Amino acid sequence: MSYQSIKNGYTGFQGFQYECNVNGHEIAKQKTITGDDLIFFAGMNVTRTLPFGTVDDVIDEIDYVLDFTDEGKGLFFFTSNSIQPEVALENILPAYKYIASGEYLKKDKKKFPEWPGLNKSYDYSSKDAD
Repeated sequence: MSYQSIKNGYTGFQGFQYECNVNGHEIAKQKTITGDDLIFFAGMNVTRTLPFGTVDDVIDEIDYVLDFTDEGKGLFFFTSNSIQPEVALENILPAYKYIASGEYLKKDKKKFPEWPGLNKSYDYSSKDAD
C-alpha cells in the first residue's frame, strides 16, 4: 500500500500501527516520486506501549522510530492516534522529555529491525483508567 501511495504522489505517512506488522524501516527505504526522503508523523503507540508498557518500553519505541528515520530526519514526533484516559502521565512526560533533551543522540544506538513491542506480552489488566 505504501508503494502505491508514493507512486500516486504521497510524500509522507502518519499514524503507524506497528502492532499490525507495519515496518518503519521498509517504508523509510522508499523515496517520493521526486526522489526525496519521506516525511513521517510517527512516534508512540497509543494502543499498547503508552497505556500498558513501562517507561523503558516507551523509550525503546522512540529509539525504534528514531532509528528508522535516521535520528529523526523528516520526523514529526507524536503519538499514533489520540492518547486515551488510561495512559499514565508517567509514560507520556518522560517520552517528550527524552526527545526534547536530545539524550538519544548521546547514547549507543540500539538497532531495532522491527518494532520492539511486536513480540512483547503486555498485561492489559494491570492499569485501569482513573
